[in-house]
Amino acid sequence: VRRGPAACAQVVCAGVGGVAPLRELAAANNNVYLHSGGRQQLRELGCRAVIEPLMFEQHVDTKLVNAMSQGLPVITTQEGMSRAHAQLRGGVLATAGPEQMSMTVHQLMNDESSWQLHASASTRTTALQLADFEVAHDLRRALSRVSKEG
Repeated sequence: VRRGPAACAQVVCAGVGGVAPLRELAAANNNVYLHSGGRQQLRELGCRAVIEPLMFEQHVDTKLVNAMSQGLPVITTQEGMSRAHAQLRGGVLATAGPEQMSMTVHQLMNDESSWQLHASASTRTTALQLADFEVAHDLRRALSRVSKEG
């Protein structure tokens, strides 16, 4: 999520260039942008927060730590957060539903001190967790490769 002209929020969907419903959403709205590049560019694009709903995904912890690694506040659902195993609470804002998520995005877009507080929490949490998650991810990848070969 980033600020657009006239303080209007714009949504940047990262890594989803090929998903048809999102392409249609972007075409129908002048405030939705698809970004097929990496998350590393989100700050350069002016993004103010990362939204990770995580309703059905696995490896929730890894997805959240990767999102926090950009130094941006991260918003998820309580459902997604309930499947996290690591101590990530300081760096993630878990919302109960669409209305609360919308209010949280609005607060981060308009309250600089709240944004700073949550961006700093993301950075601190990432500093404590990222190395462990990178090792775990590499190990999962290696085990998957070995099981396919064997």
